[in-house]
Amino acid sequence: MVSASEIFTAKRAKGFFQPALAWVIILGFVLVTTVCVFTGAGKILNYIFPVGAFFVGVLLYFRAPLLYVGFGWWMWFIAPFVRRLADYRGAGFTNPSPILLAPYLVAFVAIITLYRHLPKLYSGGLPFVIALSGVIYGFLIGLINKEPQQALIALLDWLAPLLIGFHLFVNWRDYPSYRQNLERTFVWGVLIMGGVWNHPVSSSTRMGAILANKCSNCECRYSRTTGNTGLGYDELARTLCSRNGCGFIVIVL
Repeated sequence: MVSASEIFTAKRAKGFFQPALAWVIILGFVLVTTVCVFTGAGKILNYIFPVGAFFVGVLLYFRAPLLYVGFGWWMWFIAPFVRRLADYRGAGFTNPSPILLAPYLVAFVAIITLYRHLPKLYSGGLPFVIALSGVIYGFLIGLINKEPQQALIALLDWLAPLLIGFHLFVNWRDYPSYRQNLERTFVWGVLIMGGVWNHPVSSSTRMGAILANKCSNCECRYSRTTGNTGLGYDELARTLCSRNGCGFIVIVL
């Protein structure tokens, strides 16, 4: 398997879209997804997307491990959006949606890392042993006290970050490459998805609102509308107001 540092060095020497085969597969996956959306094939996309994401993840794991991690992050970023597009373009509201399995399937490719480096769990990987044991124990308890589907979903939620974390743990020598890839992935993710501002604005139909105005020495006076606003939004209003100066600020949450 090609190391992440070798991929990083090759990309700097030859250009961004390296290795070429990996990028051809990624762009092909994006193209197929786009075609399904624009042709109204939402029902087909419900199954093509998770299966395609899994096979792309397997390919990247062996041929471009650095891109594998980045691709996994992008699946977490865009899978909910693709799910909504599929629902809108022919599939109708599907719950649970197979598309939401895509990031989990990509993350679970890292089981190969766990299998290959299982002895390292006992030489520096004790936190992972404890975490995995706790997750498996909780899953068994969940099977007794909850519906099997709920227990399985919780298992996926907890195992995915542990597998990716262990994958990064055993590849610690390539930390500079993974760090730069992570930074680049999140920068582009914020730019494309709209960043922190996108979620507050787009969630106005189901969340409350904070109206922060007439800031006096960055001590906001505001009123809150009724709604499921949760905790921590008062601090968010004050933070944004103090950073942007005195004035009229509306934050929809």
